[in-house]
Amino acid sequence: MFGFGKNKSGAAAEPQPPANDSGMFARLKNVLTRTRSSLTSGLANLVLGKKAIDAEVLEELETQLLLADVGVDATRSIVSDLTARAQRKQLDDVDALFAALHEDMQALLQPCAQPLRIDSTRTPFVILMVGVNGVGKT
Repeated sequence: MFGFGKNKSGAAAEPQPPANDSGMFARLKNVLTRTRSSLTSGLANLVLGKKAIDAEVLEELETQLLLADVGVDATRSIVSDLTARAQRKQLDDVDALFAALHEDMQALLQPCAQPLRIDSTRTPFVILMVGVNGVGKT
C-alpha cells in the first residue's frame, strides 16, 4: 500500500544478510570494550575538577553504573557501601573513591569467578546466555 520494503518493480525487497563479518567473540569483545570505555570516560568526567566526595558525586556515580549495565542490585550495593565509607571519612579523594569502587566490584564478581568445566561424557552440553537485549548474546 505505502511501498515500505518494496523495490521499484513492486516486488517485496529481499532481506539482506547482516554486514557484520566478525565472529561471536569479536562482537562480544567489541561490546565489552564499548561498555568499559563508556564507564571509564563517564567516571573520569564525573570527578573532573572535584576535590571532595559528596552526595552529588555519588549520585552521578550511580547513574554511570546503571548506564554501564552494572545492574540495579549491584549498583545499590556499591553506592550504599561507598556512601557509608564517605560518611566515615574513608574516601577523602578521588583515588580513594576509585580504589573503593574497584574493591566493591571485585567483591561482587569474586563468587562467580570459576573455571568452566565441561563434562564431555554428558551430552548435549547447554550453556544459557542471559543479558540485556542488543549486547551480542547471539
